[in-house]
Amino acid sequence: MFKAIMHTLLAGVCLLAISLFVPRANAGAIDFACGAPATNMCTGTITMGGGAAVSTSGIGLQSNFDGTDAFTSTFSTNSSGVGSISIVDTDGDMLSGNIVSTTMSSFGGHETLVFDVNWTTLSASVQSALGTTVGIGQSTVQFLLSNDAVVSSDFSVTPVAPAPEPASLLLLGTGLLGIGATLRRYQLRKG
Repeated sequence: MFKAIMHTLLAGVCLLAISLFVPRANAGAIDFACGAPATNMCTGTITMGGGAAVSTSGIGLQSNFDGTDAFTSTFSTNSSGVGSISIVDTDGDMLSGNIVSTTMSSFGGHETLVFDVNWTTLSASVQSALGTTVGIGQSTVQFLLSNDAVVSSDFSVTPVAPAPEPASLLLLGTGLLGIGATLRRYQLRKG
């Protein structure tokens, strides 16, 4: 009897581990880039303000989404480095979100601008390409600058891994208890 219960619990733990740690098969990532390593040249400039305030009229990005679509990224932040970002192409494929922090650094005559973005809005086609309706959460967007011109940019957006709902976990647990009780009754009748 004890063995049957232990086998049932072990099977339940294995099923739970599989459901939590196996990634969704249809989930993907969308890459955006310009300059090296991408083949397109970066277009657009960035205007620096006081503190962490930055803005742009639009930076051209290449993407692996929907062929090799050309996207335009626009963003602006206030002096605290908080603001908004939007990435859109001519077909209406888009994603936008809130910039929650901005980091700027200098190295070798170049400046690096890094945004932590909480993506909030995705077009239906972007959701389909990512295989998610949940969203994509937060990611880092990086631009390498020289004299306020963008030299390169390279970043990816990936879907949020779906968390199991409490009701689903409760249903799984109840089912495992039922299997355990059935095995126990069977063992008692047999013995």
